[in-house]
Amino acid sequence: MAIKLSFDHRHYVPILRHKGAEMQALRLLLPEDKRGITPLIELTPSLLAMKERRKLTNAGFFEEIAKEITGAWEYVPLFVDAGLLSQTLGSSGGDHPVWSFSEGARRLRIAAIPVTGLKRSRAYQTAIQKVVTADNNGLCVRLSVDDLWSATLGAELRSLLAAFNLNPKQVDIVADLKLIGENSSRIGFSKLCGCIPLLSSWRTFTVASGSFPKDLSEYKKNRQYERLRYDWLQWFGEVKNGPTLPRFPSFGDYAIEHPIYSEPRPTWNASASIRYTADDHWVIMRGEGVRNDRGSGYAQYWANANLLSGRPEFQGQAFSRGDEYIYRIGQQTEKTGNHTTWRFAGINHHLTFVVRQIASSFGSSSGGVPGTGSGPARRPQRASRKSSHDASIARFQPLQIPLID
Repeated sequence: MAIKLSFDHRHYVPILRHKGAEMQALRLLLPEDKRGITPLIELTPSLLAMKERRKLTNAGFFEEIAKEITGAWEYVPLFVDAGLLSQTLGSSGGDHPVWSFSEGARRLRIAAIPVTGLKRSRAYQTAIQKVVTADNNGLCVRLSVDDLWSATLGAELRSLLAAFNLNPKQVDIVADLKLIGENSSRIGFSKLCGCIPLLSSWRTFTVASGSFPKDLSEYKKNRQYERLRYDWLQWFGEVKNGPTLPRFPSFGDYAIEHPIYSEPRPTWNASASIRYTADDHWVIMRGEGVRNDRGSGYAQYWANANLLSGRPEFQGQAFSRGDEYIYRIGQQTEKTGNHTTWRFAGINHHLTFVVRQIASSFGSSSGGVPGTGSGPARRPQRASRKSSHDASIARFQPLQIPLID
């Protein structure tokens, strides 16, 4: 049965890579917050490590991915983009990764909407066409900035509709602006809307971008920083306070990750840093390498959580599962966690915060409202203001919480 998908600018479309922290962050969202979100999951080459470690066949590999998505998102519609993975894995003499994933998703009855772009390979588009025909769930088209400025955009979109035997009501448009920042050129939404033909006819319409840095190397260690959320500020300014648009887009972002994908570097000495989303900025608790000589090791997480829970931006332990984790570790009575568990906490908080920020901005409600916390005990006891280095008085081994591998 074909899925039914319909949402407007009061909805949130986060773009997340398929990793353990991201899947756990989705899984532990509250049901009322999930209703306001349709994630776009990118399958990345880093997943191949799981295939090799478990000695999986292609079919077994993609079924495992589908199982992990089901565990995180159950049977609610979502977008799945296999473009990055297919560039590395290819067809390898067998089925295309797009089709292989769809088979696993179909067996598990996942409501997965495939994602393509206008510049994908012929093999990729052929596999997408096969999936669209088999599933009848429609299609998500991810447009780049170059696509938006192209004089042939209208013709290319019409050609795509004809090739896949689709009408605009079966197609979701994601205008992915990628990286934006203080000094980057920004596309006014009025102009952007004017670039997209049949704008009112598409099933959904989202503008996505990201402004989190590639890494934290620009920040000095053992300090606290605030970085503006330019992605949110542009979207909010255009949709809430800008000129009337022919169609208001949904908000999409890359959470607390850089929007341009690159293969992750080995994290044998990752810094013990925390990323935390606030109204118009991120709080960055910048740590140092956990294996630095004479450093504070993993105890930096213990100390930085304590400091973060005392900042005015902290929403309180009842706000989300990520906030609960931050507060609990900040009490300095448990082990500290590691890079993966802290990425889970930051992403889970971010997703919760943004979906509620959108809801409160447009007069609807989905859980608590940012700035007030939610539930009883909204504000924990204020923590110490000592530096993270001074607060790290002992070394702890990483706390492992259950995460999807």
